[in-house]
Amino acid sequence: MKKSDTRSIKANNIALLYECLRNGAHSRAQIVQNSGLSKATVTAIVGELIADGALRESGLSEAGGVGRPRTTLELVKDYRYAIGMTLHRRRASVNLINLAYEIVDTADFAMRDFSTPEQLLDTLYDTAMRLCQLHDVKAEQLIGIGVSTPGPVDYRSGIIHQPPGLTLLHHFPVREYLSNRCLIPVYLDHDSTLLAMREGQLRKGDLKNWIFVGISDGIGSAFFCDGKLYRGNGGYAGELGHTSIERNGIPCACGNRGCLERYISMDALRLHFGFEDYPTVVDRAEQNDAAACEVLDYIAEMFSHALVNYVNLVNPEAIVLHGELNYKPTLLFSKIERLISRHSAVAGIRAVRVLPACMRREDNAAASAAAILEAYFAQKFKQ
Repeated sequence: MKKSDTRSIKANNIALLYECLRNGAHSRAQIVQNSGLSKATVTAIVGELIADGALRESGLSEAGGVGRPRTTLELVKDYRYAIGMTLHRRRASVNLINLAYEIVDTADFAMRDFSTPEQLLDTLYDTAMRLCQLHDVKAEQLIGIGVSTPGPVDYRSGIIHQPPGLTLLHHFPVREYLSNRCLIPVYLDHDSTLLAMREGQLRKGDLKNWIFVGISDGIGSAFFCDGKLYRGNGGYAGELGHTSIERNGIPCACGNRGCLERYISMDALRLHFGFEDYPTVVDRAEQNDAAACEVLDYIAEMFSHALVNYVNLVNPEAIVLHGELNYKPTLLFSKIERLISRHSAVAGIRAVRVLPACMRREDNAAASAAAILEAYFAQKFKQ
């Protein structure tokens, strides 16, 4: 057997072991049972990873009524780190993130303070290195840099195209520029795709065919087919915010008219209805305030126009929403579910659930490193 084949088999075995331990501490016997690896293989890999500092023995498992409790193993979350950079229309941030998706430290910047992409990226990179020094993170502990940005973006070449409101970085080779400054992998991806990756990991496979929709200043989405992210031709799938719900509707910066983003992004809703705080609207709607109920009815109506088309095309089991609409979502989500069921040929036969995302607000920044962390756990690149 070639050395490259041996390395590939070993990497695959480590990835299977990591997949078990990412869901919590396991004994060696549980890893054998859940991973399908042999006892000898698990023993050898575990011994090596403990010696390297990647795993540690953490306690004892319950005996389950027979036999003695077994020693459990867990991942050492501070064994490796990733850098996450988030690029948004108004702000940029850099985050030092451990293997548990915890933000160890962060720094935030206003986009208006930068006049060139080079100035922005140099500042983010230099800040990342300063955070590493501050927390005594060695160069060999860094697994890569993840960059999150609004789309459309070419994740293969690492180039941002022309997302509205982010003109500073239009057509700039972000990944190439950062790669020239460091010796670790650099991944650039759509912010909604990265959030969806993190959401999928948190859900631990409870959904197989589902749609992720993130709503804030803009609207992005991602679709999972049989548990795998669907990227489409070239990787541009998921621009739900730029699907048209009105042929002669509001002009959009993308060049189209009637884009969903121009109606139910938070900026669009505040402009249309004049409210400042969405949670206050929901609180009042729960008390049957007529004006607040009108806002939720409008969101449900406009949103369902786009979602019905999506549901009819891909037949998902659920739609998972992330963002400000998740505040006390029961009332709004029930309205959306009813409209989808009423107007979709598919959902009328088999109901589609509308669910709040598992992620918390702080996961937004940590998700910028999702592609890097998922590649690490899947053993897709060398350390």
